[in-house]
Amino acid sequence: RPALSILEIGCGAGLPSLCALAAGASVVATDLEELPLALLKAAAISQDLPGQLETLRVDALSAVGSGFGRAYCPSETQQFDVIVCSDCLYKVDVAQAIGKILARALSKHPGTKLVVTDAYRRGRDAFLDTLTIDLGLLHSGSLPGFESVAVPPWAVDEARDPFDGSATEEVGLLRLR
Repeated sequence: RPALSILEIGCGAGLPSLCALAAGASVVATDLEELPLALLKAAAISQDLPGQLETLRVDALSAVGSGFGRAYCPSETQQFDVIVCSDCLYKVDVAQAIGKILARALSKHPGTKLVVTDAYRRGRDAFLDTLTIDLGLLHSGSLPGFESVAVPPWAVDEARDPFDGSATEEVGLLRLR
């Protein structure tokens, strides 16, 4: 059976990418900044993970025609089994761009699985609105939404918002109904 192909949008520390690599997946990890990509590469190499890793600097705003930098996202030219975007909905304009990128990927390849998490960031509603409109679901009665998932009891004390330090007891997991 061939390895799963994974795209991680806005990888940051790259934990989903590292887990996928450990399971033998082929991963394309993207981020706006070079430093997280370099650290992810170093972590994958130092752990001798069996999967294949490619890293790319991608500006989500440019990928939808409203920013600077790389003018596309890999999902524009490649099919992925799974696209992951974990806790990237901080800014409204970036959240809208991610919604557009994911809608384009699903329109081209309807079998693609999405794993999107959000800890109630300010761009959440803009992301959902854009995804809904761009997928043509506005009047369908099956609107995307986030399902609340509790942070496990063993992690509650350490689950803190990186910006304001507030405790996070649950996160949202995208559901396409």
